[in-house]
Amino acid sequence: MGVVVACLLLLGAFTFLWIDTGGSKPIFRDQVLPSGKVIKIKSFNLVWGIEHEDRRTNDDQFALEYVSSDANTDSTETIEVFELIRPVSELWGFNKATVSVFPTIHRKGKYYIYVFVRNVTGKWTFSRHESKVFIND
Repeated sequence: MGVVVACLLLLGAFTFLWIDTGGSKPIFRDQVLPSGKVIKIKSFNLVWGIEHEDRRTNDDQFALEYVSSDANTDSTETIEVFELIRPVSELWGFNKATVSVFPTIHRKGKYYIYVFVRNVTGKWTFSRHESKVFIND
């Protein structure tokens, strides 16, 4: 009896892995910015500062991923998006935040990562670099 159950479970798992569901849609939330632009928020997470099992609380931050309303976005839009999470970042006492900008709701290809850092006077600055999702290209 145990062999039959094991075979059925294995067959079910194998079938699940090989069937193309095709109907799954990416999850997002439409958000209207103060400028009137509409963006799609892909995720908003509390991210722990950990590197190689070394806990670094100074690197705790909020991270937001969104789809730009314009594939050739400039930093102005991303700064406006950052203003959505700046107050909660400051409320939690964080000095860092990350905003990632994707060209489509499908998380693939090239995208930009903006790293925002708050200095001792409370002013936020950012750096931007390009990255790429390799797993599904």
